Amino acid sequence: MWPFKRKLMQRRLEVRKSLRSTEPGWWQSIRATSGVVPLLLVVVFCAGVMLLDMWPIDPMTYRRGQYVPADIYARVTFYTYPQNLQDDKRSEIERTTPGEFVLDEQFVSQIAATLRSAPLQLQAAEEPTEEQPSLAEAFGVTTDEDRQRWAALAEGDARSAYEDQISLLVKELANFYLLRQEELTAQLLRNLTIYINHGDVRKAVENGPLLVPINATATVQDKVDAITQVVDESVRENVGHYLMSVLSVRPLYRFDAAARQREIDKNLDDLARFPIPMPYEANQKLVTRTVAQTDPELRKGLSAADLAVLQEEHKAFRAEEGRRRPWQSLSRYVGRGALLAALTALLAVYVQHYRRRIVTNPWRALAIVSMLLLMLGVNKIMFRVGWNPHAAVLPVMMTAIILTIAYDQRFALAISIIMATFVVLQMRSTFAVFLTISSAAGCSALMLREIRTRSKLIEVAALSAAVVFITTCELGMTAGTPWRFVMHDALWASGFAMLVGFVVQGILPIIERMFNIATSMTLLEWCDASKPLLKRLAMVAPGTYNHSLQLGAMCEAAAEDVGARGLLARVGAYYHDIGKINKPEYFVENEAQSASRHARLSPEMSLLIIIGHVKDGIEMAREYGLPGVLHEFISAHHGTTVVQYFYHAATQQRKGENDRVPDETEFRYPGPKPRSKEAAILMLSDAAESSVRSMPDPTPTRIENQVHKVVSARLADGQLDDCDLTLNQVHMIEESLVKSLYGFYHARIAYPKPLDSAADKGDIGVVVSGGGGANGRPESGGNSGK
Repeated sequence: MWPFKRKLMQRRLEVRKSLRSTEPGWWQSIRATSGVVPLLLVVVFCAGVMLLDMWPIDPMTYRRGQYVPADIYARVTFYTYPQNLQDDKRSEIERTTPGEFVLDEQFVSQIAATLRSAPLQLQAAEEPTEEQPSLAEAFGVTTDEDRQRWAALAEGDARSAYEDQISLLVKELANFYLLRQEELTAQLLRNLTIYINHGDVRKAVENGPLLVPINATATVQDKVDAITQVVDESVRENVGHYLMSVLSVRPLYRFDAAARQREIDKNLDDLARFPIPMPYEANQKLVTRTVAQTDPELRKGLSAADLAVLQEEHKAFRAEEGRRRPWQSLSRYVGRGALLAALTALLAVYVQHYRRRIVTNPWRALAIVSMLLLMLGVNKIMFRVGWNPHAAVLPVMMTAIILTIAYDQRFALAISIIMATFVVLQMRSTFAVFLTISSAAGCSALMLREIRTRSKLIEVAALSAAVVFITTCELGMTAGTPWRFVMHDALWASGFAMLVGFVVQGILPIIERMFNIATSMTLLEWCDASKPLLKRLAMVAPGTYNHSLQLGAMCEAAAEDVGARGLLARVGAYYHDIGKINKPEYFVENEAQSASRHARLSPEMSLLIIIGHVKDGIEMAREYGLPGVLHEFISAHHGTTVVQYFYHAATQQRKGENDRVPDETEFRYPGPKPRSKEAAILMLSDAAESSVRSMPDPTPTRIENQVHKVVSARLADGQLDDCDLTLNQVHMIEESLVKSLYGFYHARIAYPKPLDSAADKGDIGVVVSGGGGANGRPESGGNSGK
């Protein structure tokens, strides 16, 4: 019933409110395990990979010179516009475009003006001018009777009628296609038709009687006779004589080269807008397979013309698919996106589990994401340019080498294999290419451990190139590819593998700065005793310098026993106490048996001086440009340990004054705790060496007990909590330190004293004292050793 139902619901709500959630939500879990910034970097990386991979979603994978194992057929009907057809048509247009002749209107105007002025100039004159005889000669006027006929046309109605006749004659001249012989022949060789242009009239005229060269005298005479029929019969012969005299040396139409070029340009523009298509039907063979022993043209692989045809077919197929099956492209996007997201998640999980330090360091994570996206971008450019897919050895192998330098071989090998998968998916390439570039990455990562010499990278690249060359040849022969194409692919792969060595050698300083690391080659330079900082340490604080050298040998041996970087541990030990340069006399190793300066200071003041050498060391490291990876050795070689001597002194002093006993936290170093194996080894070595040095009789058993006591104290104090040393490795470090310290403080045999008789006789004896102190005086119980 409803009253009971309502009470039941209220009880359930009260129970739910009283219950506490034992499992956090997925967002809280992500924030607790990795943080928001690494998650954002994963999203950015995934987005970048998808953008590089799916643009375009279905690229054409053919390239020039590619081996074609089988015939390629058209999937759809399409058209191509071959360049050779366009070139042939362009040449044809330039060759066969008809010439254009334009009426020489200035010449015709001169003829008309001369004819109109003839009646006045050809009549009898008492004082003839110099031009009159030449004009009369042109018109054939030789008698007085001829002059009188022309004079009759000079006035009145005869003059008007004559003007009208001349106007009709000029119109007839425009229809008289009189051309220069060489121009007419040159244009007719291109085309049997030419264009005639006069006034607003432009028409095509074929080769025939209408086209008259000026050297065809009989034809010109007949045409002149026909034209002069419109002139008065009394002067017709004279007009015809004049026309023949001028038309025999100058044509009525002249060739217009600019007009013909305009026609050519117009036709070429039309060709560019509407190129000549070449149709291909569906299922028509586009490319014949590459055959090894037939036509040489078929042994060259895909040509540029084949590639153009395949490109057009690919575009037509994609357009047809978009019209008929639009969901196909969407499913392709979804499928590839899911695959790339899965690979990105795999990469993120691997880093989360095996390189937790990258997750907690956003700058390191950003450097790796930037480097991987850069390599994928380089590969995308090479693929879009049309290079051989085996050139992908370059980005994958560079990734492997850079990560090996920055981290270790296992991490580099795993990331480079995932990178090779991204690259092969990006190129839509084959499993053989994946094996080739993976072999390059694996060989380079496994062969590169330390870079102690400048030629190391070149040696690794050369060996990787040989491995890639052999792998490519084996895969090609297994697939039955012709030997010519196998060698071509192998040379591409090995050449780019060799190029990687020189490229990484050139950008090595950028890699060190980007990942805040120092290669062995750089560390070897910094462990040189002539470096200004080491030289200054040896001169100002010789005790600290010798202590640092001794620690360097101990740390290198211990680091190599646990698989850490021995050279890094040694160089870090050299520089870990450089902060003591500012106040060397306040440290016991530099006191030289003189009175301690701390005797006049309070424990608190002495504490500030002792702790200050860490801060001073960091400042000096920055001043001298010490690699960033060595800064940890300076700041963390004491961790957050207690300065026991001054803590004990302060405790005794305050007890005598009935004051509050000081807290340990007041006498601890500021830290941080060591985060790397090498810095942790330096901490243990420094503490062990200092404690053993203060022992009066360092026998092997006492050394072993003392080192174990120091290491146990550091473990119990939590100084090794932030580094990834295991208990087994700590035990191995302890054994290595015992061995090294026993070598430094081994037992000594005392030499016998000289005989008294020999001394009385003044004989000179050689006395070898036991291990002397800093001031050269023998220590208590000192024995000379072997």
